[in-house]
Amino acid sequence: MRCDRYNAGWVMKIVKAVSKRSFLIDAPKEGNMDQPLLNRGLRIISCLCASILLIPLLSQPAWALNGNSPAPDAPFLLTAAGFTENSPAPAGLKIHKEGRYFEVALPESWSVQPQGMGLSPDEKKVYGLTLSAPYDPEGWDGPEPRISAHYYAPENLVDKTPDKYIRAHSSPEPARGTAFPSLPKAADGKVSGLPVKIFGNVTYERGSDRSLDAKRIEIWESFAVIPLEKGYYALRYSAPSGKYAKHLPAFEAFIASFKPLE
Repeated sequence: MRCDRYNAGWVMKIVKAVSKRSFLIDAPKEGNMDQPLLNRGLRIISCLCASILLIPLLSQPAWALNGNSPAPDAPFLLTAAGFTENSPAPAGLKIHKEGRYFEVALPESWSVQPQGMGLSPDEKKVYGLTLSAPYDPEGWDGPEPRISAHYYAPENLVDKTPDKYIRAHSSPEPARGTAFPSLPKAADGKVSGLPVKIFGNVTYERGSDRSLDAKRIEIWESFAVIPLEKGYYALRYSAPSGKYAKHLPAFEAFIASFKPLE
């Protein structure tokens, strides 16, 4: 259901008519000094009753009141690399705006993780969000796949420059024949018209039991870093190696929809 200014206009017109021509109001009778006060009270009650009775009109589209044919609601629009102006976000995605920093299309089945403990975004000067993959019936041993996007301000307390970030998160060149994550694709090597550095990483985490002798889980990661004149953006995807390929298309769609606002 939808409410618009046309419906509200209809309601106001009818309420005004009731308030001016209320059939409940008679002229003051001689000798009755309370009649003007009574009339005013009846006028208020009439307006309230009319408003309550007309509330259902607010849930009707304008074409239902005007007699015109229905028109579909306009989609939420986004302009970004991989998207075209005046076209809706692809099915299965929802638009998210992260403050004044960026817009991006999120996979609907993924969930936004709450902020962790420690310094706040304003204290770290790092702003963004992290998504976790939906439950996998096949399960996984180790952390769930994650996708994130963050803006690092020039004065951030983590990695001051994009070069430092890349050094901290990239693996050395793998040996020939060594398994390594496939990197996501970016159209023309750019994201929303800006140059992007795409690279991969392999790291390890303990299994779900977290014991000292727990099996180490190989984690594959890929990154898209977008340098700016002031600060930079870092888009990241990580998953256990056995699940990496399954969710890589979701990360590629995430990159394609990314729209910097800084």
